[in-house]
Amino acid sequence: MKYILYFFLITVSAHAQTYHFDYSLESNRYGPNKKDIWEFGTTLFDSKNNAKMSFYTDYQDSDKLKAIVYDKDRGKSHVYFVTIFNDKTIFKYSHSNTLIENKKEIDNPYFIEIAQLDSLNFKVDLYIYTNEKKTKRKKKVTAVFTLEKSDFDYFEIRSDFTDSPYIKERILSMLPTTSKYYLSKVIEKFAGGSEYTFLNTVESSDITIPVPTQK
Repeated sequence: MKYILYFFLITVSAHAQTYHFDYSLESNRYGPNKKDIWEFGTTLFDSKNNAKMSFYTDYQDSDKLKAIVYDKDRGKSHVYFVTIFNDKTIFKYSHSNTLIENKKEIDNPYFIEIAQLDSLNFKVDLYIYTNEKKTKRKKKVTAVFTLEKSDFDYFEIRSDFTDSPYIKERILSMLPTTSKYYLSKVIEKFAGGSEYTFLNTVESSDITIPVPTQK
């Protein structure tokens, strides 16, 4: 997906909102033998508008690519069809949606302990309950979260257990609210001995995409 950052051609005309994506983030997961790599692609960030853009293959046609801009502050998402032609990436505006926040609280199914190791590193011990009354538990995974100060917020990993809003809120509550942070690395060590590493690599970018006037 790196080529998406190199050439952009916008196919929309007059617009009311413009996004300038000044950072890109590459997400990868490495397996126990360090040779197994899962690539999760590129996410772009507009630090001024607090928006991000992610890329997806169309669930109805895996050969088609979509880009979706998420603008949480304005409560909108904007969808583009993406094609590559003559070394250029072409964005064709499709439609916009209103974001719906799920504010329903979900009971946490795990027992979680979180300790701050230093200013930007946190240790997370996650236990699973072994009886219905939740009086007995055993450790499932220990993870170390490493954050970096940034111009944008990003706290996502692809994990079965530690990709948790509860963990995110607990960690962020221990940090000064005057700064923004992105999750740069997570090392997970499971009770069975296997270890996985998640890496988010940030680079500068310079990409501008307009949104047509909303009727």
